Amino acid sequence: MLQYSESDVDQGTSPPGWYLPTHYELRSLCVSVQDALKAMVQGGGSGKGTGGSGFSALLGGGRYRSGRFGNLDLYVYFWSSEDFDAGEASRMYSSGDNSHVFVSSYGKSSRCSLRCTRD
Repeated sequence: MLQYSESDVDQGTSPPGWYLPTHYELRSLCVSVQDALKAMVQGGGSGKGTGGSGFSALLGGGRYRSGRFGNLDLYVYFWSSEDFDAGEASRMYSSGDNSHVFVSSYGKSSRCSLRCTRD
């Protein structure tokens, strides 16, 4: 769905007035919200979401390089608008059993959710 480029230009995946966040914006979100990012009903133990950020990320899993879908109700993954190189792009992820949120690179042949940010 995304056509990554050298610039952080959203490639038409967002409605007017919205855009896909950059790698830096996802990192800032991770630092500021942690478990408040996940919806209240998502996760368990130390990773139980509080829903306090208004973001309400759902643990929707993803589609992997093999074409298989997995980790439904276990992980949440969101692409950023930036790539690292020809094969990898920046994504944010968190698990339902952990209170941490991470941003790292991952293979573009996988599929993650998109979450737009308002201008």
